[in-house]
Formats: sequence, C-alpha cells, structure tokens
Amino acid sequence: MVRYWLNPNQVYLSGLKNSQFNLADARSLCLMECPVPSEDGLNWVCDYPEGDIRLTMDDWINRDYDYYEFLTPEMRNTSLQLQGPCYPVIFPSVNANFYGYAQVAAKVIGEVQALIIFPILPYVILAVFYMFWFSAALHLFSSGQILRNDCGGNCCSFDLKSNKINCDNCCGYRVHYTRNIGISILFHLFGCYWATQFIIACSSTVIAGSVASYYWARGEISIAITGKGFSKASAIATGLIMNNILRIGKVNVIGDVILYLGKLCVSLFCALFAFLMLDTHKYKSAHNKISSPLFPVLVTWGLGYIVATLFFAVVEMSIDTIILSFCQDAEEHQGTAQCAPPLLMETLDGQGEMQRLTHSS
Repeated sequence: MVRYWLNPNQVYLSGLKNSQFNLADARSLCLMECPVPSEDGLNWVCDYPEGDIRLTMDDWINRDYDYYEFLTPEMRNTSLQLQGPCYPVIFPSVNANFYGYAQVAAKVIGEVQALIIFPILPYVILAVFYMFWFSAALHLFSSGQILRNDCGGNCCSFDLKSNKINCDNCCGYRVHYTRNIGISILFHLFGCYWATQFIIACSSTVIAGSVASYYWARGEISIAITGKGFSKASAIATGLIMNNILRIGKVNVIGDVILYLGKLCVSLFCALFAFLMLDTHKYKSAHNKISSPLFPVLVTWGLGYIVATLFFAVVEMSIDTIILSFCQDAEEHQGTAQCAPPLLMETLDGQGEMQRLTHSS
C-alpha cells in the first residue's frame, strides 16, 4: 500500500490519535538500506516522487495502489530478496499496547483512589516489623561469648611482609559465636527477607483484587482470577502468559524496565541524600562521628528500594492484572475480550485495525 506524503509534517500528523489519516498506532521511519524483516514484517512503504505533486489532503488519503506493479523486473527481483529498492516505511508501534494498558491502569488508580494511599499501610507494618527485627538482631549479635586474647609473649609472630614482629593480636578481646547462635543469625536474616516479601505480596494481592474487580465489573468474576490457591493460580497465570507470549511479552518487558528504573532512581536518590547528610561536619566530629558512611548508605538504599517497591507496586500490579485479566477474558470468549474497559478496547482495536490494514496490503 503506497501513499504520497506532501510534506514531512504529514508524517508527524499521521501518527496523532485524532488525525484524519486514522494511523494513530503507526510510526514512520526513513531507511537508506533495506531493513532486516522482523516477525511483523514490512507493512507499508511510502514513495517520495520527484517534482512538485499537487494533491489535496482528501486526494492523498484516498490514494491507494500497489507499488510493486510499477517496479521493473530487476527491481522486483531485488525487492523479493530484500535487497532494494528501499523507501520510507510506516509500521505499527511496538509500544502501542503498553500505552493502552498503562492508560487503563492510570484510570483505575484515578477511580479507585484508595490505591494511591494504600502503600502507606504495608509501609507502616514493615516499619514496625523492622523495629522488632533490628532489636532482635542486636540481641543476637551481642549474645556471643567475649574471649580475651592471649597476652603472653607467645602471641607475637614474625610478619614476613613487613619484615617485623607483629603483636596486633596480643591482648584485646574477640567475640565467639556458638554453632546455635550462628544458625539463629542466618535464620533471622532469612526471616527478614521472607517477612518482607510476604508483606509486599499481601499488598500486591489487595491491589490486584481491586484492579481485577474493576476489570470484571461488567461481567462475571472469573474463578481463575479470584478463587484459586497460590499454586493453582500460578499455574493458570503461567499458562495464560505462555499462550499469549507474543501479545504481552513486549508489554511486560517494557513496563518492567520502566518501573525498575523508577524504583532504582528513588532508592539511589535516598542513598545520595543519606551520604550528603553524613558528609556534613555534624557527623565528622565529637560523639556523632561516623567512621564510615558505607553501611548507613547501604541500609538507606535498601529501605528506599523497599518503600519505592511498595508504591510502584500499585502501578505494576495494576498493569499486570489488566494484562492477565484481558488474556483470561479473551480465552474464555474465543479470542474476543467481552469485559475489557472501553479505553483498553479502543486502544487494542486501533492496533488490530492497523495490523489488519497493513497485512492486507
């Protein structure tokens, strides 16, 4: 399918959602060499004819013909071998579906406004848990047996590297942990990780339930969405993802990367703020002196990442729930979603129409 562009601005206008060209999900790209065909393949080509072309906008929109018929036999042969000729191409945007899911997620958060402040609840629960956890950790790390080092003359040893006698290990004290205390410390560290992930998972489940209820508000609530246990629900979700991997794979990758970068930026900003605060004169002298800011900065970075995860989980779980709900809806209704919000259907229908037109060309 070939259409003339009267000027470069029309390339931009054709990608606008409400433009008269009806190519809202298309993006244009001018190529000097033949591209490597992807799974979608080349869909549209636009020819820039020589000379001044005088066409009205309506004439341009209605202009449609098979460019391949106008090629010479040699050019047809090279075109079939993807060796040329090459022209600017229009192709459906890879990110169109992601924007559709993100828009619906934003609309859900706007209508279910409790989701905006909901992360405060798991944050408070985690804060209380960490207070008890650090208290128990201090007791565990201080429960070792304090042993006095040997202060006799035999404690010194000759250091070959410095070529002198080293008595650094003489006298002083050291902490000795029994085997049971060592196991308890490891269990305590694992318990911190497990409890943190459990609280985050509980909050994510509440968010997913709110978004799923919004999605299925116009139809029956799917048992696979709300009535299965963790193992069964995980198996169903994995099956849905595998069956729709081409449809949602790109969306998930793009969304996860963007959200991960957001969480990383927030946590790094917290770590930078902690470092700048500890670098002031107050923490370099007297009783407040910090020997090394490394540990406080790392703790701040970890806590900042956890808090950012709680708040970003609202958007992340909203998008993931909408994706899985859409796949479940489509699978239950022979490939056509019946309960999807109008905004999502409008976006996906526009993308599907674009692909239908391009493949038919």
